[in-house]
Amino acid sequence: MWWRSVYSSTNGFAYESFLDEMARAAKMDPIAFRRQHFDSPRLHALADKLEAVSGWKQRKAGEGYGMSLTYCFSSWAAHVVKVSKAKAGGITIAQGVDGDGLRRGGQPRRHPPAGGGASSWR
Repeated sequence: MWWRSVYSSTNGFAYESFLDEMARAAKMDPIAFRRQHFDSPRLHALADKLEAVSGWKQRKAGEGYGMSLTYCFSSWAAHVVKVSKAKAGGITIAQGVDGDGLRRGGQPRRHPPAGGGASSWR
Protein backbone atom coordinates (compact mmCIF):
# COMPACT_ATOMS: atom_id res chain seq x y z
CA MET A 1 0.00 0.00 0.00
CA TRP A 2 1.23 3.48 -0.83
CA TRP A 3 0.52 6.30 1.63
CA ARG A 4 0.57 9.69 -0.08
CA SER A 5 1.49 11.91 2.87
CA VAL A 6 4.02 9.49 4.35
CA TYR A 7 4.75 10.93 7.82
CA SER A 8 2.99 14.29 7.48
CA SER A 9 -0.41 13.01 8.58
CA THR A 10 0.74 10.77 11.41
CA ASN A 11 3.28 13.26 12.78
CA GLY A 12 0.76 16.09 12.48
CA PHE A 13 -1.83 14.08 14.39
CA ALA A 14 0.63 13.25 17.18
CA TYR A 15 1.91 16.84 17.43
CA GLU A 16 -1.55 18.41 17.44
CA SER A 17 -2.88 15.84 19.93
CA PHE A 18 -0.03 16.66 22.30
CA LEU A 19 -0.72 20.40 21.95
CA ASP A 20 -4.33 19.68 22.95
CA GLU A 21 -3.13 17.75 25.99
CA MET A 22 -0.85 20.63 27.01
CA ALA A 23 -3.67 23.16 26.53
CA ARG A 24 -5.95 21.04 28.71
CA ALA A 25 -3.27 20.75 31.43
CA ALA A 26 -2.82 24.55 31.29
CA LYS A 27 -6.64 24.97 31.47
CA MET A 28 -6.54 27.00 28.26
CA ASP A 29 -8.59 27.06 25.09
CA PRO A 30 -6.69 25.02 22.46
CA ILE A 31 -6.58 27.88 19.95
CA ALA A 32 -5.48 30.41 22.59
CA PHE A 33 -2.75 28.00 23.70
CA ARG A 34 -1.47 27.62 20.13
CA ARG A 35 -1.53 31.38 19.56
CA GLN A 36 1.09 31.81 22.29
CA HIS A 37 3.48 29.85 20.10
CA PHE A 38 2.72 31.36 16.68
CA ASP A 39 5.59 33.31 15.17
CA SER A 40 3.72 34.50 12.10
CA PRO A 41 0.88 36.98 11.50
CA ARG A 42 -0.27 34.57 8.80
CA LEU A 43 -0.93 31.84 11.40
CA HIS A 44 -2.84 34.27 13.61
CA ALA A 45 -4.99 35.28 10.62
CA LEU A 46 -5.61 31.64 9.70
CA ALA A 47 -6.61 30.79 13.28
CA ASP A 48 -8.92 33.86 13.34
CA LYS A 49 -10.64 32.71 10.15
CA LEU A 50 -11.06 29.10 11.26
CA GLU A 51 -12.38 30.26 14.62
CA ALA A 52 -14.94 32.51 12.93
CA VAL A 53 -16.25 30.15 10.26
CA SER A 54 -16.43 27.11 12.54
CA GLY A 55 -18.38 28.80 15.35
CA TRP A 56 -15.57 27.93 17.78
CA LYS A 57 -16.60 30.55 20.36
CA GLN A 58 -20.27 29.49 20.26
CA ARG A 59 -19.65 25.92 21.45
CA LYS A 60 -22.43 24.36 23.52
CA ALA A 61 -22.33 21.88 26.38
CA GLY A 62 -21.84 18.35 25.07
CA GLU A 63 -20.09 19.53 21.90
CA GLY A 64 -16.40 19.34 21.26
CA TYR A 65 -14.34 21.06 18.63
CA GLY A 66 -10.94 19.93 17.51
CA MET A 67 -8.53 22.00 15.45
CA SER A 68 -5.18 21.47 13.85
CA LEU A 69 -2.64 23.60 12.04
CA THR A 70 -0.03 21.39 10.45
CA TYR A 71 2.83 22.39 8.17
CA CYS A 72 3.71 19.93 5.44
CA PHE A 73 4.97 20.07 1.88
CA SER A 74 5.66 23.83 2.08
CA SER A 75 2.08 24.68 3.06
CA TRP A 76 -0.22 24.92 6.08
CA ALA A 77 -3.11 22.50 6.49
CA ALA A 78 -5.80 23.84 8.83
CA HIS A 79 -8.94 22.04 9.99
CA VAL A 80 -11.69 22.28 12.59
CA VAL A 81 -13.99 19.34 13.34
CA LYS A 82 -17.16 19.56 15.45
CA VAL A 83 -18.16 16.45 17.41
CA SER A 84 -20.89 15.67 19.91
CA LYS A 85 -22.06 12.75 22.00
CA ALA A 86 -24.32 10.44 20.01
CA LYS A 87 -27.59 9.46 21.70
CA ALA A 88 -26.90 5.77 21.02
CA GLY A 89 -23.37 6.08 22.43
CA GLY A 90 -20.10 7.02 20.79
CA ILE A 91 -19.60 10.33 19.02
CA THR A 92 -21.19 12.16 16.12
CA ILE A 93 -19.01 14.01 13.62
CA ALA A 94 -21.28 16.92 12.80
CA GLN A 95 -19.11 19.13 10.60
CA GLY A 96 -15.61 19.65 9.35
CA VAL A 97 -14.10 22.91 8.09
CA ASP A 98 -10.78 23.14 6.29
CA GLY A 99 -8.63 26.10 5.41
CA ASP A 100 -8.25 25.35 1.70
CA GLY A 101 -8.73 28.57 -0.21
CA LEU A 102 -8.06 30.92 2.71
CA ARG A 103 -4.61 31.61 1.34
CA ARG A 104 -6.26 33.10 -1.74
CA GLY A 105 -8.89 35.00 0.26
CA GLY A 106 -11.60 32.42 -0.47
CA GLN A 107 -13.98 30.69 1.87
CA PRO A 108 -13.11 27.46 3.67
CA ARG A 109 -14.77 24.29 2.51
CA ARG A 110 -17.32 22.71 4.83
CA HIS A 111 -17.34 18.95 4.83
CA PRO A 112 -20.42 17.08 5.96
CA PRO A 113 -19.60 13.48 6.73
CA ALA A 114 -20.22 10.83 4.08
CA GLY A 115 -23.91 10.47 3.35
CA GLY A 116 -24.59 14.20 3.67
CA GLY A 117 -25.65 14.22 7.34
CA ALA A 118 -23.98 13.69 10.66
CA SER A 119 -22.21 10.37 11.04
CA SER A 120 -21.74 8.43 14.25
CA TRP A 121 -18.93 6.16 15.38
CA ARG A 122 -18.83 3.94 18.44
